[in-house]
Amino acid sequence: MSNVHLVGSRMLQCAEKTYMTHVYRYPKKNGGFIHTAETVLDSGDNIVSDGNTIEEALAKQRQILPLALFSRDVLRRTTTTMSRRPFSGKVS
Repeated sequence: MSNVHLVGSRMLQCAEKTYMTHVYRYPKKNGGFIHTAETVLDSGDNIVSDGNTIEEALAKQRQILPLALFSRDVLRRTTTTMSRRPFSGKVS
């Protein structure tokens, strides 16, 4: 993928926070281009959306960002709650 080019960056706002999203373009094997929007949520935690245009990739990213943040919050709360419970040896 040496033909990947950064074509722009946008700030996306969600849940009172702002996230930097980079949009890349690379050629398709059958001609034309594919655009990829990548948002870094945390170190090693990225979400990626593809589209035929920059606008399509960003629209998908805007749509999926709230769900991505919610799922990570649920995971964080679940693992925090489970680590505080003493092990009883019983299965509920």
